Amino acid sequence: PLPASMPMERLALDFMSDATVGGRKIRVLTTVDEFSKVAPAASVGFSLTGDDVVRTLTKIAAEHGMPQRLR
Repeated sequence: PLPASMPMERLALDFMSDATVGGRKIRVLTTVDEFSKVAPAASVGFSLTGDDVVRTLTKIAAEHGMPQRLR
C-alpha cells in the first residue's frame, strides 16, 4: 500500500506480550498513526479482550478523530 498522506489516514494496531518477574503474562495493545508516528493510545493488562480493543479505538476516535483504515 502507498504511505499514509495525512494524520489518522491509517492506524496500525499490534499486540505485544511480556511477563513479570513472577512469570505472569502481560499484554499490550499498541496503536500508531502511520503518518505522524504518534501513538495515540496503548492498553495494558494481564488479559485484553475485544471489548478492550473497542474501548481503546473509541477513545482514540473521541480524542483524535476516526481513522480511515486500521492495519
